[in-house]
Amino acid sequence: MLRGASVDTVGGKGLSIGAFWESGCGPETARDTLYYFGGSSTGGAFQFSGHAEWTWPARIHERLCAQTGPESGFRSLNYGDSGRDSFDVATVAASLFARNPPSVVVFYGGINDILTETSSLTRKQRAQLA
Repeated sequence: MLRGASVDTVGGKGLSIGAFWESGCGPETARDTLYYFGGSSTGGAFQFSGHAEWTWPARIHERLCAQTGPESGFRSLNYGDSGRDSFDVATVAASLFARNPPSVVVFYGGINDILTETSSLTRKQRAQLA
């Protein structure tokens, strides 16, 4: 069962991101942690609103759970959200990973980095100027 919206929020310097959903399988003591990052294609904010189980990270989670033995397990957190780009992820990744180190990180991105370009400066450069 996917548990939704902002189950693990982290951020700073004006940026805070929360997991769109979280789910686990297997014993909690034997859990690896899988993080999924990306824009709406990862989070499904528009495509699958109200149906987190239809997102590609949820489908991967479901398939991995089906293959998990009784003594192993993992926890998946989907940090995909509308407009999220590589700068958003890079800004919060270190503090998020310090709290709960990942076993696997999957980043599906690029389109928001391209489509949100409104300046000759990168998001990092604009943040440094602000």
